[in-house]
Amino acid sequence: MGLDVIIINLILAIPTFFLCRLIFRRIKDQGTRQLTTWLTTLLLTPIIYVGLIVGWVAYVSYYPERDFDKEKWQADIEKRYEMTDDLVDNGKLIGKTKEEIKELLGQEDMSLDGSRWTYYIGFKPSLFGIDPDVLEIEFKDGKVSRCWTRET
Repeated sequence: MGLDVIIINLILAIPTFFLCRLIFRRIKDQGTRQLTTWLTTLLLTPIIYVGLIVGWVAYVSYYPERDFDKEKWQADIEKRYEMTDDLVDNGKLIGKTKEEIKELLGQEDMSLDGSRWTYYIGFKPSLFGIDPDVLEIEFKDGKVSRCWTRET
């Protein structure tokens, strides 16, 4: 545990202490009130710290999931990741031919021996996401057999 964690926890402990003191002011016995205030502060401070970190990670990783829209797919290449969940999770591409995929998604960005196509979908927001993501489409007998997204 670094010095920064200790300093942040001390900073969080100050308002937590005064809030606990305010909450427990109805306890008549001063010794019990002080002990309860200090123990609650010591227990709550790391919980608040972890909660703030989890909240920040959730905020950084959030992106809206949108229904697939052909015009938006073509117009905003960097935000295609918002529509890929709709394509992948709902199986909208499964069973389509190569021509139908080209009509729907446009020309593929990369093709591996014709059996796997790749479409660039932008940078999906994530904590450690430094590589762009792609939509992979695998063909079997000329039709889509499966599709998924991955980092490059």
